[in-house]
Parts: sequence; C-alpha cells; structure tokens
Amino acid sequence: MPFIGGDFIPGVKLKDKLWMLGTSRSMAGGFAKSMTRPGSGAETGMIVEIDFVPIRDWFTDIYQRNGAEAKAFSEEAPDEMNELTGEENLNRINDAMRRLQGLSYHQWITDGKPRTSFHVRISPAK
Repeated sequence: MPFIGGDFIPGVKLKDKLWMLGTSRSMAGGFAKSMTRPGSGAETGMIVEIDFVPIRDWFTDIYQRNGAEAKAFSEEAPDEMNELTGEENLNRINDAMRRLQGLSYHQWITDGKPRTSFHVRISPAK
C-alpha cells in the first residue's frame, strides 16, 4: 500500500531532549532538525496545520483499489446502510469533501489568558 513519503516503517528518533515515535523516519528526522533551530519569535504556542488534499487523494486511491471488495462487503449490510452508501450519496459526500482544503489550529497565551484560533479552509462552491 502506498504511503506519503514511501517509508512506512515504524521508527524512533532519540536525542537528549527529544523523543519521537512514528511511522516515517524521514519525517521524524525533519521534525527533529526543525526543532533544533530557534524560532523567529513571531508565533508562539501550539500550531497545527492540516492539508486535506493529499489525505483526500490517498483515500480516493484506496477506494478505487478496493472498490470491488467494499461492494461485496456492503452486500451483506442492512438495507438502511446500503441506502446511505449508495452511489448518489457517495457522490454528494465526495463533492462536499472536495471543498474542504484544510484546517489551522493555534493555541497560545496572551497577557496570562489562553487564546485559541481555529480556521477551516473551504473552496467556493461550483
């Protein structure tokens, strides 16, 4: 099964002040290197950025590769479930999910008070 980065191998990255456990040694190495450089000081706190495009492409690839198995599995499902997973509903879900581009989450402290920012990036409807 293909994975982003092509190195789906469990690994551990150890340093004096850093310990990482993950499934991509190259990503862990990149994170470790970026953490050794001092920050610019412009942003503080916890920052999370998620780009949905590669995740969505990965799920589409998995669905296309395993479509026949999924269809055989769903034949044994109750009628209500088959209605939810019907072609029309799947197309509507895919259209909606295609609009989701990513999200940003930032949590920090200003003047002793916690602050949070959460943004969802959505492309315009066609």
